[in-house]
Amino acid sequence: MKESEVYINFFRRNIWIILLPLVTGLILSTIFYALAPEKARLEQVFRIEYQVENADVKIALADQAVAETRAQKFNQAFPETKAIIYKSAPLLIAIEVDSPSREDAYDVMLRINDYLDKNFNVAEAAPLVVSAVQPLGLKFLLSGILGGFLAGFAIALFLEYRKNY
Repeated sequence: MKESEVYINFFRRNIWIILLPLVTGLILSTIFYALAPEKARLEQVFRIEYQVENADVKIALADQAVAETRAQKFNQAFPETKAIIYKSAPLLIAIEVDSPSREDAYDVMLRINDYLDKNFNVAEAAPLVVSAVQPLGLKFLLSGILGGFLAGFAIALFLEYRKNY
């Protein structure tokens, strides 16, 4: 008997033992996805406005503004809040704040805005955008399917071992 036939026969004999935990994991992951809270996302863009003739100096000042603003760690008071500060163009600084609580997101965004206003010559390039972010459903789905399959496969191997040895 070929080795591949042994594996195929194993899966044929134990298909229901493997499928039952897989479907259970899929159902549980769907339930957990439905119960997962959505997060609030705030986005805003600022433009660096220094009266310098050299464009390289302006770009360097924008880099410095991003680096110094990132170093402040504004979300230390809110451990579940995530603030992302990056350059979206040579003279534009984009800020994204994700948080389970909209109030915490506003508080972190205000702290960042105050810091930029006090320390750098910036102007608002785009208004504040408020949106809700759903958790990634694919992560829930794949983890449920993979966990269910692995549990079913382990059970099938255990039962096969008990039967043969």
